[in-house]
Amino acid sequence: MIPRDLTIALVEQEELEPARQWARRAGVELTWDAEALQLRAVLTQRATGERFFLLGCLDGYKAVPPAWEFRDQAWEVAGAKRNYPAAASIPGIGSIFHAKPVICAPFNRLAYQILGGPHGDWGGPEQWLKAAPSSAHADTLADMLALIARDMNHSNGRMG
Repeated sequence: MIPRDLTIALVEQEELEPARQWARRAGVELTWDAEALQLRAVLTQRATGERFFLLGCLDGYKAVPPAWEFRDQAWEVAGAKRNYPAAASIPGIGSIFHAKPVICAPFNRLAYQILGGPHGDWGGPEQWLKAAPSSAHADTLADMLALIARDMNHSNGRMG
């Protein structure tokens, strides 16, 4: 695993500012907690105006992808369908939101079967940069946030 000091340095020196720039352009509230190694984003769904609370746990990043999940407004409840955008379909692309409460993309550690996710066909999370070549790919925090927001904005309402 990557030492926490290296993860903090990588995020703060290389990835945080581009993520903040994306967030400003997108009107997203973004918070970095270096102590907890967490990135928090408050996203507003275009179709409904509802707010979604996205938490990225970055321990071990970039050897493994972040653990991205939607939480409740207090940032506490994990894995609840009601915290996730409804399944979506983007013509010609598909979506990273389906019927289960998980962001289904190689850049989400929680999508790998070894960690309880649906994908045993992607190998392990340490292979995330090469896994599932026909799936949604993002290798920076800014790109991950942009992809999650894109698919959320093709969704209408909540999963459950």
